[in-house]
Amino acid sequence: MKKLTLIPLIIFLSLLFSCSNNDNPTEPGNNKLEPKAPTFKSIEIPDHMKQSSDSHAQMAAVWLGVANSFTAYSSLFVPPEGAKSLPKVNALNDEGKYTWTVGTLSVTLVYSSDNEYTRWKVMFSGTDNGTTYINWVFMEAEQTIDGKNGTLVMYEDNTTDIAAKWTWNNNSDGSSDYTFLNYSDSGMKLVIHVNADKSGEMNFYENDNGQFVLRYKFTWNSDGSGAWWDYVNNENGTWQ
Repeated sequence: MKKLTLIPLIIFLSLLFSCSNNDNPTEPGNNKLEPKAPTFKSIEIPDHMKQSSDSHAQMAAVWLGVANSFTAYSSLFVPPEGAKSLPKVNALNDEGKYTWTVGTLSVTLVYSSDNEYTRWKVMFSGTDNGTTYINWVFMEAEQTIDGKNGTLVMYEDNTTDIAAKWTWNNNSDGSSDYTFLNYSDSGMKLVIHVNADKSGEMNFYENDNGQFVLRYKFTWNSDGSGAWWDYVNNENGTWQ
C-alpha cells in the first residue's frame, strides 16, 4: 500500500494560507457564491482521558485525535484575501471558482451549492519539492445544506488514489458519529460515536487481506474514565 505523504504539505499550506500573496485582486463580479468552510464538529475528548497515564486511555486519545484531525482542514476551503475570482465552470450551477498562489504552487478552489449539498474541491498546479502538479485534486468535501452530515476525501500525492476519508453525522440528540478510513500502509478504520455529554465508543479496525477486522474497542464516560477490549491478545480492562 502507498504511504500517506501529504501531511507535510498540509502543514505547509496551513501555515502559509494566511500570508498568501495579494498579487491577484479579488473580482467578486464573476461569482455570486461566497465560499464558507464546512461546519466540522470537533470530537470532544475528556481532559481526564487525555491526561491519563493508562496506556489504553492514551491509545484511545491518540486515535480520537487522528479522527479529529479533519477539522484542521477547514481553512483550505475558503479563499484567502487577495484570491482571484474566476468565471464559472458551469453557468447553470450556483458555483464559485477562485485561485491564489502559495510559494510555487497555484491553488484552485471550486465551490458549489444546490438544494441538497455544498461541495468543495481543492486543486494544485505547479511544482513543490520536485513534484509537478497539473490541476491535481488534493482534497474535496461535501456537506448537506443543513450542515449535519458530510464527507471529506484526501488523495495520495499527485494521484487519484484515496489516501484518507472522513465522514461525520451530527444527530438531533446532540450525539455525533464519525468514520475515518486511512488507506495508506496496511490500512485502518475508526468508527466513533460520541454522546452529547462527551461519553462515547470507538472501534479500531485493521485491514486483513482486504477486510477490516475489529482489533480494539474503547468506551469512555463523560468524566474520562473508560474501558477497553484488545481482540488481538484477548484482553480487556478499565481505567479510572
